[in-house]
Amino acid sequence: MKLEIVKKNPVDSMEKLYAVLTLLLMTRPLWQLMIVRGVDVQFLMVVGLYCVAMRLVLNKPNRFVWIGSRDKLLLFLIFLVILSTAWSADPSSTLKNSVTLLGGTFFGIYLAMRYSLREQMQVFAWTLGIAAVLSLIVAVAFPAVGTQTAGGYTVWSGIYDHKNGLGRYMAISAILSWILMMDSKKKWLLWGNFLFAIGLILMARSATSLLSVIVTMSLLPIYRVWRWRNARALPGIVIIGLLAASIGIIVLITSQDINLDLLFSALGRNPDNNTLQVRKALWDIVVEKAKQRPWLGYGYGDAWIYTEGSYNLIWYGNIWEYKQAHNGFLEILLQLGLVGLVAMVYHILLGFHRGIKLARLTKTKEALWVLAYLTILLLFNLTYSVYLGQLTVPWTIYVSLTLSMCFQLARIKKVSVSRTIDQSVST
Repeated sequence: MKLEIVKKNPVDSMEKLYAVLTLLLMTRPLWQLMIVRGVDVQFLMVVGLYCVAMRLVLNKPNRFVWIGSRDKLLLFLIFLVILSTAWSADPSSTLKNSVTLLGGTFFGIYLAMRYSLREQMQVFAWTLGIAAVLSLIVAVAFPAVGTQTAGGYTVWSGIYDHKNGLGRYMAISAILSWILMMDSKKKWLLWGNFLFAIGLILMARSATSLLSVIVTMSLLPIYRVWRWRNARALPGIVIIGLLAASIGIIVLITSQDINLDLLFSALGRNPDNNTLQVRKALWDIVVEKAKQRPWLGYGYGDAWIYTEGSYNLIWYGNIWEYKQAHNGFLEILLQLGLVGLVAMVYHILLGFHRGIKLARLTKTKEALWVLAYLTILLLFNLTYSVYLGQLTVPWTIYVSLTLSMCFQLARIKKVSVSRTIDQSVST
């Protein structure tokens, strides 16, 4: 039985504009230029905008609590993050980073409470579209700010402090534009935005972002086969495919028989700048550290472990000062131990299960967007920490989509039960 996505009361244009502005500032554009006399002005602006959301939330506090409590496992993960201050090796750092994560989580709950899935897609599209235009302007007009040197090449970073930051946001923008194009009357605008985003990824030379777009778009036709009678096999197909890709990457990096220099040359990359090998060395360090505190880790957001000076990694002929594990799962293992890692992995699998269920019930592009975003976030996480990470906007979108799925499935179940009762009464 096909059911419709449950509608919410439409959000007015001014509130959508507010959400776009808040999300744009949450991406931390040009944040280094916004530090005045040691004060992070941009952070204070975001906190002020959160207060506006708080005012809107207080109009219907019961609804906010109802939406926010739909996912108990998500609440457990947030509670674990806060609780990790108690055993953290650097409690002040853990507390500060926990507050940042709480802010992003709060805004995700606000989005799920106030906006329908379609409205969320529109807000995200406008946010990332503006970020793309600003990045083009900064990279062209102010190359000292909007470009950087990486691997012997001058690449674009736009309004962000690293090329991969620009690449990740443009990858999300490209996928979102592609899905919105399916039933839009303004296909030319979305085509332009899609090509623009791909162009910026190429200018940033963000290989991970480009690969994530290609893989996600390749999976979209599979996600659309929920109409098949045997679509119940789809969760297994998707999960096996993603796990196979993840295992393939790990094997590629760790195998002694594969010449990664030849692979880099084939991809048009300088083999002297073999980032996979240096990440492999970093991952070995992280695993050894995690073994020392396996169950609960060192505490959320503890960056001290990367700066204690016990290890040196050489990258591009220089010492690499790493500040994170460059793999989201290892980052969670290090910070929250096996307890946090198992909970997060289970939540990801639960998200795919809910997304596929929503897709089979509604057959809408909103459900397709949910599955696509869960996929691209999983791919990002293989080389960067995005789950429970300090890259706040991807986590905020994840929270809003997770709670929106819970809301939609709960309401659809209620509607389905009501229809069944009506049909039984009428007969």
